[in-house]
Amino acid sequence: MKWIEAPRKGALQLVFGLAVIAVSGRSALAVEAVLVDRTSQATVAMADYPGDKTGNTVVVAWDNAPGDQPAGAMMFRRERDSSRTAYVAIGGGPVLIVDHGRHTLVSGTSVPVFDVSFAKDWDHSVPMVVSPDAKPDIAKLVGRYRAYEHIAGEGEAKREIDAAIRAQLAHTNTACGGSLGTDVAWTEFERAGQIALAKQTVALLEALASSCSDRDYKSAIGKLGRLRVGYRADGALDLASKGSEIAASMSPKSFNPRETTRRWIKDNL
Repeated sequence: MKWIEAPRKGALQLVFGLAVIAVSGRSALAVEAVLVDRTSQATVAMADYPGDKTGNTVVVAWDNAPGDQPAGAMMFRRERDSSRTAYVAIGGGPVLIVDHGRHTLVSGTSVPVFDVSFAKDWDHSVPMVVSPDAKPDIAKLVGRYRAYEHIAGEGEAKREIDAAIRAQLAHTNTACGGSLGTDVAWTEFERAGQIALAKQTVALLEALASSCSDRDYKSAIGKLGRLRVGYRADGALDLASKGSEIAASMSPKSFNPRETTRRWIKDNL
């Protein structure tokens, strides 16, 4: 994909009804919108994720969507070229958003139109318009993402996190017909002040369990003996297999661990 040149430092433009904001040291097409479908109840809320200073991560939540995942929240990557801006779920997800720069009139106001595709029917996108009357609550969007990907809530104790991991481990072993165990490097997470992230082990185990619906993956996963989970300061989720073990290393920027793990399983097991 050919990337287009970002705005000059200090520039301020309006593109597709949204603002391109140049910030010292980086430039990004900032998005903050609620998309609505005028023929259904489906909605998509999206906004730049404040925790990523590169400006290329967008938190997206959807509701009343068609298919098996009617509601959820994930982190997306902004991918731009000369003709469109695409928002793609990290690790893969049930929603794809593309902005071709089109507009339509809503109550006499020109608003952007995004093409939104859902996993139920990837080949037929739904035109969704930016609501002129609604604005996403970024804090709530991030909160939904944290809940969707099993980042522990404020005040959730280590024993509660460990209990959630053990409950999902039992479910995964039942689904996969295995006897997998987990080793979480609690000390690493505690030393970094990131104990909440350790709960994402639940998301990794969910990915293993759902993959066992395919008997070929079930056979491979059922033979695994250990899932080791550690902490790293930065970077995407790192997964590696050695013998009957899987080692996972996660950071505050290991977005969408469930979906990233599903993709890794398909590529490596």
